[in-house]
Amino acid sequence: MVLNKKLIKNIITLFFALILIAGMLALPEVSVNFALSGLNLWFTKMIPTLFPFMVVSGIMIQMNLVRPLCRPFSKSFAKLFGVNTHGVFCIIMGFLCGFPMGAKVITELYRKGQLSIKEADYLLAFCNNIGPIYFCSYVLVTLHITNKIPFLFGMYGIPLLYGVFLFHISKKNNLSGAALCETQSSLKFMEAVDTSIMSGIENITKLGGYMVFFNLFNMLPRLLLQKGIFPCFSYALKIKITYFCSCFFEISNGVNLVKNKEPWLILTMIPFGGLCCMAQTYSLIKDTPLSISKYGIHKLMLTALTGGYYFLLSHYISL
Repeated sequence: MVLNKKLIKNIITLFFALILIAGMLALPEVSVNFALSGLNLWFTKMIPTLFPFMVVSGIMIQMNLVRPLCRPFSKSFAKLFGVNTHGVFCIIMGFLCGFPMGAKVITELYRKGQLSIKEADYLLAFCNNIGPIYFCSYVLVTLHITNKIPFLFGMYGIPLLYGVFLFHISKKNNLSGAALCETQSSLKFMEAVDTSIMSGIENITKLGGYMVFFNLFNMLPRLLLQKGIFPCFSYALKIKITYFCSCFFEISNGVNLVKNKEPWLILTMIPFGGLCCMAQTYSLIKDTPLSISKYGIHKLMLTALTGGYYFLLSHYISL
């Protein structure tokens, strides 16, 4: 059975690799443009908006500054989410600093023994989101949305309520138990800066590689359009498939491609983040017991809840 599973995985991997190679050979200019698009998004969007947060959060964790910063919020957050002060920091960073800072902070605090595996798994379920700066200044502007409140709730209110729900159904499992251990040692400031910068460079480079790689998959729906594949499909249906695949593979490129042509699709897919975001999260948690499959299930649940919310909202707001 194990061999069969491994064989199936290898066949699927080989299949997609061959399709990707065929796509690059059939549409060389398109593949280069998509690779350049991923590189451009990484260089102009991800590095300036995410790298500073990576360094600052790393310094705070290395110097054990999380507890005093988050102590004023600890009582209210403990009632709602059942987390300690380090969990408060994960929620704040995960919602304010942009994907995948939530996963990065949760992983670092788990490795330092300041979160238990149960707490880390729980926080990862809802604290790894697209940042509000990107969402408000790029996504909503691209969709020509001026009344932001209903859409901010769809993007951030639903995950917060989902986290509250998960905590209250998990109380019997002692979700908010103590962390594995508490490490009190801290680095000197310049040592913390140096460590955080090197860690940030490594992580931001990985994320850029994933953006370039997953942007290449956008050539596959282009093959559907340009090479006459599946002639039984109407052109309108092929366009919709192209839009969906673009958001499914890499959400930033999806937003750039679809723009305001299918706004409800973009708004629904944003919480999922695309396969690229899933792979980026995996790269940050792969050396820990944190489960990428559980994370994926929670992301699909949040996407379904968000889709339902926007379905109801579409009856009152026209985009």
